[in-house]
Formats: sequence, structure tokens, C-alpha cells
Amino acid sequence: MQLVHYYLQRGFDPDRIAGLSASEKAFFRASMELAIEDEVKKYKALFGKKR
Repeated sequence: MQLVHYYLQRGFDPDRIAGLSASEKAFFRASMELAIEDEVKKYKALFGKKR
């Protein structure tokens, strides 16, 4: 569900995401996780790390 939510926010058709094969879903999930990690790094650089 998180995968569909993430890509729906980026303009993907939810039926397309739901209909992906297992290997395609794994790729999309890995891509999503990398994008989130990049966002976290960006915010840490902008606002500094909090304890």
C-alpha cells in the first residue's frame, strides 16, 4: 500500500503500480527507498541533525 501511495503522489496510475510483477515492485520499492533517503539527507543538510 505504501508503494501505491508513494507513486500515486508522483502521478502514477495506481492500477499500474498494483499490476507490476514481483521483481518490478521490488525495483520500484528500492527506488522509493533511495529517494526517501536522499530527501532525509537533504533536510539534514539544510536544518542540521537533531539528537
